[in-house]
Amino acid sequence: MAPLRHLNLSVADVERSIDFYRRWFGFDRVLARYPDGTVFVADADGFELALHEGHSVADLGWHFGFTAASRQEIVDLAARLDGAGIERVEYHDTAEYVGFKLQDPDGYWIEVYHEPRGSSWATGVRGRSSGSAATCPGTGPIVGVDG
Repeated sequence: MAPLRHLNLSVADVERSIDFYRRWFGFDRVLARYPDGTVFVADADGFELALHEGHSVADLGWHFGFTAASRQEIVDLAARLDGAGIERVEYHDTAEYVGFKLQDPDGYWIEVYHEPRGSSWATGVRGRSSGSAATCPGTGPIVGVDG
């Protein structure tokens, strides 16, 4: 079966979302613009976001995530976001997991993290103390989709 290759997001302002995902996550290729206003953008790995004007479903309690190649990539992105005044939450920096969450302009929760996949991955808690699942504020348990 083919891998997951795109995510469709309903957004209030397509161009604002294109700018956000280009600036922070490298979605710098516009693949197509359709008559209904949907725009497909892609990152360097070929993952596509389909952005179209509509009602955000960000309040339904889910999120998606981007993995980073290193701890330093997370630290650098966090500093850039801070410099731009973009709020981050749930910052964790341990030997097993470094990452945080932020919201895009439409309120979608995004997890950005680096996690060496070792024995701690099997615990299901992903670098956090065992016994409680992590949550995004105002949502439910984290069940990320890597970008």
